[in-house]
Amino acid sequence: MSWAFLVAGSHCDISYVRDLFKRRMVGVPHSTACALCRERRIKCDQAKPQCSQCRKYRRPCPGYTRSFRFQDERPALERRHRSSRSPTSSAVSSESYRRDAELLAHNSTIATMEQVQPQVSPSADEHCEIKQQQRLAFTVFINNAFPISHAYNNFRETNYPNFADYITSMFDQSVCLDISAYSVCLVFRNRTGVEASLLNKGRNAYIHALQALQQALRTEHISNKADIIGASILLFIYEMRLPSEHHGGWASHCDGVAALMKEMGAQNFTHGFARSCYIFFRGFLIAYAFHKAQPCFLEEDQWQQLAERFRVEDSQKPGISRMFVDVTERIFMELVKCPRYVYEAQSHRSTQNSQQALVLYSRILCTKNNLGILVAQLKDLISIYQPANTASAPEFLLNGAVDALHLLNTLVQKLIMTPIPPIRVYSGLARLLDNKYIVQDARCLDRLCCSMGMLGTRLLIES
Repeated sequence: MSWAFLVAGSHCDISYVRDLFKRRMVGVPHSTACALCRERRIKCDQAKPQCSQCRKYRRPCPGYTRSFRFQDERPALERRHRSSRSPTSSAVSSESYRRDAELLAHNSTIATMEQVQPQVSPSADEHCEIKQQQRLAFTVFINNAFPISHAYNNFRETNYPNFADYITSMFDQSVCLDISAYSVCLVFRNRTGVEASLLNKGRNAYIHALQALQQALRTEHISNKADIIGASILLFIYEMRLPSEHHGGWASHCDGVAALMKEMGAQNFTHGFARSCYIFFRGFLIAYAFHKAQPCFLEEDQWQQLAERFRVEDSQKPGISRMFVDVTERIFMELVKCPRYVYEAQSHRSTQNSQQALVLYSRILCTKNNLGILVAQLKDLISIYQPANTASAPEFLLNGAVDALHLLNTLVQKLIMTPIPPIRVYSGLARLLDNKYIVQDARCLDRLCCSMGMLGTRLLIES
């Protein structure tokens, strides 16, 4: 199986992805019976993991794979995609995210897809070896892309696996997560640059992951939505490394994560994998809110209460990192308000309502003062608990909070001007993409993550 190449460095193929995905690929089969029952022309009850006929004759059941016919659905998909966009709605439903995933899959479709052939399931020993290879490969991805945030937040996961461990533990249980993990492992095998030999392999895996995501989104069970969120996060990371030609894939995945989180509600992110996804991705949601010039939904009361809950819980956990939890969560609860401030400032600029601008001015000053106090506290903690000249999550959070202070300071200065000048934010996320920094160094994502999405974010005053 092809996880081995990620560990041993041998040439890879997409047989692993096909083997995972073939059971759930959407196509036009002539029969749904297993391959052996079709060959023998006998009735198949389609039981899993083995049909009753194969069990009866003690034959290994080859599964229910057939070759598939693919047809051009682009016109219909584009019509549905356009119709799902309402100019008066800012929220994105999971249904519209599924349509986005379909359109992404179509726009990324390779010219031909290899025919899937029935295979005998691997033995128990082979399965253990594959799982070990998967864990090692995913560890390489984490070490290349998110070494600091992963190590820093590890203490938070006390009663369940962390973000990375959960994904590797779900091998052969969640097709959507499995193939998404495989796609990022391909393109993050090296910290700097992507091997040319892996570009097509990564794109093929990404296409299969999008199709698996479409299938998962159709189930609509609350129990598996955390897995879908995790897969969407991985596909977002893939797109940040290798953007699609239309450059909208990463944004669609961000919208999808936000839509699913809103549907689930903050109460479902208090534990387990959903909690790990929230901790891992919340900084990117702030960065994306700046990029869209829209408020971030994590500023709502239910999500602020969730951050407050984590502040109390995680500050009681063992490990030196707990010393930073109180100030980290308090800084996050202030930073998440910043996208709304910019959004409202732009609105007041269009109406030139000086009274509302002054109210906004006072709210921004309050946040600015709170952040100033928290930044001073964080500096003190870093000087006590962090070795000098060492890159750390608190250090990047400090840099992000300082960037936020500069942004807010510029914003309040412009709000008292008459008329209010045009205002635009250049997000740290946009800076990474425009300069292709993530291809050059995968750890740029880690720094943005640790800074709660603020690192490099600037307020531009347009003439």
